[in-house]
Amino acid sequence: MVEDEGGKSMITKEQAKRLAEVATAIADGKRVTWVNCFDRQVDAADSHVLIPEAVYTIHEPPPEPVYRPWTLEEAIDNIGRVVRPCHGAEAYLIMGALKGSTSPLVLLGGFEESMDTGELLDGWQFLDGTPCGVRE
Repeated sequence: MVEDEGGKSMITKEQAKRLAEVATAIADGKRVTWVNCFDRQVDAADSHVLIPEAVYTIHEPPPEPVYRPWTLEEAIDNIGRVVRPCHGAEAYLIMGALKGSTSPLVLLGGFEESMDTGELLDGWQFLDGTPCGVRE
């Protein structure tokens, strides 16, 4: 901190830039913490004020998990599970799996045609919200 001619405390340009980064990170929904005088980690979003002298840590969110379509064996292992379209309320039972010309196909109860495992991954999920694929 520096003081102006009247003795009032002022923050430095570097502190102002850092506080702007911290405020932007909070606004973007990132977790930001600092360590208080009791050596406790404090969430900056709960603090109500930003302290120029505090050392803030901006925590980057973990990367989104990557999924790949099932192999034929993995599709067979999922027979009997229930899936639903990502943007729908109806649910369907996986009735079977078979080898397709380019990728495995899955048979859903109530559907007349089989579905490619890539299509299943792109637009379907299990009832708990996880994608119909293998996490890599």
